[in-house]
Amino acid sequence: MEAGGTVRFSVCAKDRYDRDVHCSNDVFEWSVEGSIGEMTEPGVFTAAAESGEGKIVAKYGDIRVETFVQVGKPPLLINGFESLDGLACSSHAAVPDSVRISLAARPQPVRFGTFSVKLAYDFTGQTGASRATVLFLNEAGEIGKQIEGRPIRFGIWVYGDGNRHWLRLGVRDANGYPVSLNLTEKGGLDWRDWKYVYAEVPLNMAFPLSVCHISLTETNDDNKDSGAIYLDQFRAEYTNLGEDLEGPSFSGMQPPPGGYTADPRPMIGAEVRDSASGVDPASIRMWVNGAPVRPDYDPVSGTVRWQPFQPLVPGMCRVKIYAKDNAGNPSVPQAEWSFQIGGEGVEK
Repeated sequence: MEAGGTVRFSVCAKDRYDRDVHCSNDVFEWSVEGSIGEMTEPGVFTAAAESGEGKIVAKYGDIRVETFVQVGKPPLLINGFESLDGLACSSHAAVPDSVRISLAARPQPVRFGTFSVKLAYDFTGQTGASRATVLFLNEAGEIGKQIEGRPIRFGIWVYGDGNRHWLRLGVRDANGYPVSLNLTEKGGLDWRDWKYVYAEVPLNMAFPLSVCHISLTETNDDNKDSGAIYLDQFRAEYTNLGEDLEGPSFSGMQPPPGGYTADPRPMIGAEVRDSASGVDPASIRMWVNGAPVRPDYDPVSGTVRWQPFQPLVPGMCRVKIYAKDNAGNPSVPQAEWSFQIGGEGVEK
């Protein structure tokens, strides 16, 4: 159950001849074992605000029945990508031997722990559906790692290369039926940096599930290129724990994207907000025309601003601002835009 959630239980009673006995909840004595919440009325349980495990008990005379309850079941780490054990790779319509997995250590992208896994690929010149796939193996070395319980979604941290491919998760239900779930929309892997992506599990699936693969896919022959993505902390989620998994967002860029200013010393900046853990001021970085600058940050208004001491060269001015929140989540996407600075020979 989710923390703070409410559920109504009922008891199925039978007589000595195995016939159903219809009875209301108020004829039973209800109790809770463990610090998981309370019975607010007969058969109605309200979970505590904190995670925990316990039991709901219903008694009638000397007869007792119970059910196990887990409040806020923590996510199950399927693979932390700290080694290549239990992993393999495959490819389809890719340059021969271009699809590879390897361990990556800092200063390469690593979100948690010591390593991530790098998935390299090359779809250049290929036609049809190109795929670079990471396979998950069970203890027998077979494709498909069984997952306990009934997860509501699968999530993973992905460091993208911005090449606008399609990331999908392949699972198999309890009957062996394969199902593909979207971790991004088609062409949706369009970011550079770490981002948490997830796939919702359909309610009508037969559990337990087995995770089989994560595939980087491209079906558009006009978008066949090469690159690499990094994977970290692949997990199954069983309830909404209200985690902070998204970084800050930017708005109100000034001067506006594609705009024009005659001032050679314009005030340049944007507004950055994070509604969960808040923006980490120490993480803010800003570049103007590729050169790092030191902006001012106002935590009340959320504005990041910088004004050059010397006039900027007339023409196109390119700006980039990056930030993280206090949970370590980066801004994806970062603020990146350009505008025109007036001058002789520069048109509005």
